[in-house]
Amino acid sequence: MTGRKKVKGRILPHDIIEDILSRVPVKDLLRFKAVSKQWEATISDPGFAEKHLQQYKKSSSWNLIAWEEWPLLKRMNVAELKNNNLNFLSAIEHSSEYSSGYGILCDCDGIYLKLSKLLDGIKTYVVWNPSCRAYIEFICPKEVNDSYRSGRTLYGIYYNPVMKDYKVVIADTTRYAVFSCRYRKWSEVKEIEGIPQNGSCDSGVSCNGSFYWPLVQRRGGHIVDFDIICFDWKDEMFNTVVLPEFKGNSRIFNLTSCGGHLRLVENSRPNEMRMLKYIEGDEIDSWMECKAKMPIPYRSPFPICWLSEDEILLDFKRMPDFLLYNVCKNTLDILLIL
Repeated sequence: MTGRKKVKGRILPHDIIEDILSRVPVKDLLRFKAVSKQWEATISDPGFAEKHLQQYKKSSSWNLIAWEEWPLLKRMNVAELKNNNLNFLSAIEHSSEYSSGYGILCDCDGIYLKLSKLLDGIKTYVVWNPSCRAYIEFICPKEVNDSYRSGRTLYGIYYNPVMKDYKVVIADTTRYAVFSCRYRKWSEVKEIEGIPQNGSCDSGVSCNGSFYWPLVQRRGGHIVDFDIICFDWKDEMFNTVVLPEFKGNSRIFNLTSCGGHLRLVENSRPNEMRMLKYIEGDEIDSWMECKAKMPIPYRSPFPICWLSEDEILLDFKRMPDFLLYNVCKNTLDILLIL
């Protein structure tokens, strides 16, 4: 009988294991918690979550798309963009404790803010992380909650890297408050100063820790004027952003972000889009413009997000599928959900 030699394996240092795990998708991390108590402690540590988030932001592969199903809004669908197709991965059901017919108000780093309940004028909100099925439920301060007017309530969620804390800001026309997800409590209600009062606010976008909203004025279905409102995470105050030249007569005005830059998409003609990138300088901020004519005359495309410097994901209300537009190649592909 031939004897067998035992080969001693080397134990990897903990910092190397942590670095490897920080590059693993969230879905696999949830399974890896069962490998050992040490791995479970590492993956559950807030410091590891911060490291994993930074690795995610450095990644050039923005290929996971998530959306809610209308009209019930009871679950989140997740698909992977691959070879110009959306490969369906999973459907994540909302917890029955807070599932409702209200859609997503805003998001940041795959974490979503939803309106959970509306009872006797009191709004209950939930911050939901579908990747680990965790959520936090809270009620908005009465001083802000009672001043609600349609189209003038601002909802934002952002990440404070100093406090390592996701925060929610809710504001009406005059006051606002900030909720800490880490400490589960609200800040004091503060007054808003220096923000334009005309127009209505569309959904905003998180970029570099701050949150931005478009404030638009419409007449006859067209946008006649606009402002961009910013909530700065450093001082937790509102201000306005330097605006690009506005030519008027637009139907769609949308903010997205990509590569650490705020992006503006404007649609004024059936097949023409005007795209701008916000450049923050040491002394002067500016906008870099790029015009694009789509090869097919779709009307009023709704920009969802930028997947790279050249590709933008679009949604059209009259179509069941998403479309991928490449600015440089001037190609428009229908993404089939497989």
